[in-house]
Amino acid sequence: MVLAVAALPLGSAMPAQAAPVQTAPLDTQRTLLPTARGLSSLPTAPVTLPTAPTTVTRYVDVPLGNVRSGPGMSYAVVASLTKGTRVTGTLTSNGWLKMADGRYMGLSILTTTAPGGTGTSTTSPSTGNEVTRYVTATNGNVRSGPGMGYRVVGTLSRGTEVKGTISNGWLKMADGRYIGTSILTTSAPGGTSTSTTSPSTGNEVTRYVTATNGNVRSGPGMGYRVASWAPCRAAPRSRAPSATAG
Repeated sequence: MVLAVAALPLGSAMPAQAAPVQTAPLDTQRTLLPTARGLSSLPTAPVTLPTAPTTVTRYVDVPLGNVRSGPGMSYAVVASLTKGTRVTGTLTSNGWLKMADGRYMGLSILTTTAPGGTGTSTTSPSTGNEVTRYVTATNGNVRSGPGMGYRVVGTLSRGTEVKGTISNGWLKMADGRYIGTSILTTSAPGGTSTSTTSPSTGNEVTRYVTATNGNVRSGPGMGYRVASWAPCRAAPRSRAPSATAG
């Protein structure tokens, strides 16, 4: 039997044989993944879940309390609340009450005693009673939420009657809109008060302006706008009685 052998051209090299691939034996004792025994031996750090701050209720204890943009006297005054106004929020570590709209009031001008004399607890307040107020501003802004940062969704003219519940210096109307109590009054345009208590009738008095130009405001507080001014007017001097002969 004759075998045919293919002749290679002169000068050509014999093809090299591929080196066999050696596979390392699988080391079952060393693995990159931790075993169940390894996981159980890893140290575990204690997990502390944050607790939600407690909401408290306070009442303004000064004739006109400043509301500020931050927890400090250096922050700007953004509103003012009259005495007896109920405010709710959380207490800060430096003596301020943070309200839900991000505004602040100092605890030094707040009290836990309601205007009627009943103390309050640290639990969330119940829904307030509906009250009636009247707009004192020429055009009072109505906002989508209880704060100056909420957008204006409408305006109400002076004397317009509004009803709702008051919290943190804002009156929430039945349609979910808000208006600041700083531009509201309990007195109807005709002069009738809508207060729930029957105030005693005060005696009319006469006073005289001592300043060069005394500001006349639209409400009983420095937070109300200046509606006009009155010039200085001295009281008339009384004439001394003449002496009579004996």
